[in-house]
Amino acid sequence: MVSKPNFFIDTNIIIDYLFLEEILEDPKKDEFILYDLYKPSIDLLKIIFENKAKIRSCTSFLNLCEIPKVLIENLVMAKMYSKGVPFNYFNKYRSKFLKDKKAQNEIRKLIRNYYNSITRNKLWFMKPISLPIKNLKEFKEIDKLRIKFGLALIDALIFFHAKTEKGYFVTRDSDFLENKELKNAYKKIKIVHPKEAIEIINKKFLIPKKRKKKK
Repeated sequence: MVSKPNFFIDTNIIIDYLFLEEILEDPKKDEFILYDLYKPSIDLLKIIFENKAKIRSCTSFLNLCEIPKVLIENLVMAKMYSKGVPFNYFNKYRSKFLKDKKAQNEIRKLIRNYYNSITRNKLWFMKPISLPIKNLKEFKEIDKLRIKFGLALIDALIFFHAKTEKGYFVTRDSDFLENKELKNAYKKIKIVHPKEAIEIINKKFLIPKKRKKKK
């Protein structure tokens, strides 16, 4: 019997799912400009939620801490896109947007929907909140992830957590996906795009193998 595969889910995958599948609740979301980019993340988490008996998934408390800020940024960008405001005015537009009373109500609803979703899908309970750093050697490894492999601090901490879980690290972040040196250095955890994760799950863990016919 094949053991449960482990999929460590990066922040961007959860954001994709929450923003388009859970939060916008827009019947025209298929027309959203980046829907094709988001869809693999949505499909992947749906498969995981529907097959918890066969697939083990986890994330880090650090990932969950990132989500509210990124959700608000996505909301601001969606508003800018709908109004034709160039994204190079993001900081100026966000500052104005956050002060608007109507926008503040939208943000409160956004965060409320986020909490409801992580509770309903039990995302909050995917992984304990502690970061498994035990000694100086592991602190040095985090520094190495930043210096040698060029990861930002939060990404280095998240990847360090992910690699202790082994299995698959699912992300859309090019800093991971295109980092050949990092992939070669960490063989016990495979860095994959959500599309590849779906293919792996379907091929290895969900679709039953055909039995050979007896002669």
